This record gives sequence, C-alpha cells and structure tokens, in this order.
Amino acid sequence: MALYSLIIVIVIFTHLSSRASGHGSLVEPPSRSSMWRFGFKTKPNYNDNELFCGEYTVQWQRNGGKCGVCGDAWHLPKPRPNEDGGVYGRGIIVRNYNPGLVV
Repeated sequence: MALYSLIIVIVIFTHLSSRASGHGSLVEPPSRSSMWRFGFKTKPNYNDNELFCGEYTVQWQRNGGKCGVCGDAWHLPKPRPNEDGGVYGRGIIVRNYNPGLVV
C-alpha cells in the first residue's frame, strides 16, 4: 500500500510540476526595460520581469508561437516597446565588452 501511495504522489507531482511557467529578467547587463533600476534616466517599466512574449496564450494561440526579438508580444506594432526605437529602446549602451572576454 505504501508503494502504491508513493507512486500516486510521484505521478501527481510530475503532472503538476510540468505546468510551471517561470520567468525572470536580465540584470547583467541590464535590459532596456530594467535600465532605470540601475540609475539610467529612462522610463521605468515596473513589469520588466514579464517580457515573456505576451504570456503563454498570446504567444501560442494568437501569435502561433512567435515572439518579439526582445520578449514583447509578436502582434504589437513595430517598433515594439523593448525594441530599438520603442518606449524602452532609447539607443543607450549599458555595457562595453572587449573582444575575447568571457562573459
């Protein structure tokens, strides 16, 4: 009986864990949406950790799996908010790296 219960728990855990949909944000170097957090004089994006193509339903059902270059929803008009020329893409270079440097 204990083995049966363990198998049931493992099956349930496996089923539930496959539905996780995590997200994060780029902090080094700062993304265009996050520059304001590092002292740049840019417009704040308080949802800078939510650049996941508009969310699952938008990306897969509305846009056929397509995603904007910088994590914006594909269907948004260009330039999208995080692309160069968009609300957060202001042409600011946040870091410089030398050739051959391991980042």
